[in-house]
Amino acid sequence: MSAWRFVNSAGSVVTREIGDGIESRLASELSADELAGVEPYQPPAPTAADGRQEAQRRIFALVGATDFNGCIVRQLNASMRATELTNRIALGSALSAAEQAEATALQTLANRIMSIRVASNAMEVAPPASYRDDAHWPT
Repeated sequence: MSAWRFVNSAGSVVTREIGDGIESRLASELSADELAGVEPYQPPAPTAADGRQEAQRRIFALVGATDFNGCIVRQLNASMRATELTNRIALGSALSAAEQAEATALQTLANRIMSIRVASNAMEVAPPASYRDDAHWPT
């Protein structure tokens, strides 16, 4: 299927998803005047804001948040816990195996969030049309 934009009989621009063979179907169903207004739909080029929004969506999913506030709270809580564990090490305390695993998981989370932000920043100059594609984002 492909998206097509045309002007209907009322003069309004209409966009429709239409299956293959559209050119021949339109030629048989529309008058010459109507057909003159038919053109393939070209979606607008993605913007830097689109890329940032996709990055935000991916970070939400990563931290398990459904909204901005929840995302920020989860990141702040993770950062505070990581700081607590780091301070314990800096003050000479050893971490238990469970705490060390937690510290590693928190650092992995921070690294993944940073890699999403780096990918978003790199795309801001000229976001590709396929900016939502996983190929443009870290795994």
